[in-house]
This record gives sequence, C-alpha cells and structure tokens, in this order.
Amino acid sequence: MLKCRDIERMAGQLQDDELNWRQRFSMRMHLMMCHHCRRFVRQFAAIKKLAERSVSEQASDDEVQSVMDKINDPQKG
Repeated sequence: MLKCRDIERMAGQLQDDELNWRQRFSMRMHLMMCHHCRRFVRQFAAIKKLAERSVSEQASDDEVQSVMDKINDPQKG
C-alpha cells in the first residue's frame, strides 16, 4: 500500500500518464481511502492545467512593452 508521501511524489507521473498499471492501481486504491491525497491530486491537476494554459498564451505587444519599460526604468513600475 502506498503512503501519502508516495502519492505526493507520484502525482506528476499520474497526470502525465507515466505510471504502469500496478502503480496506477495502487494509487487509485490509496486515493479511495485518503481524502487528503484526493484533494492534493485535484489541486495538483488544477495548478498544472493553469500553468500549461498560461505558458501557451503569448504576451501582447502592449504587455511586452510594459515589461520592457519597467526593466528600463525601475522607478516607473
């Protein structure tokens, strides 16, 4: 049986579908019994989804110019 520490370590692999069937089965069994880990895995998935969405969006020219202005004139920002 997996421990909570194992679930924390393997959450990324679960999201990326990198676990073999035994590991997935063990993880699902643990998640059925542990509401803390279920919450952790849900939050992990939400954060990963948000991060992927924000990385895939390209900054507008105005956003780039605003950042460049702040870099060039730190007193401004």
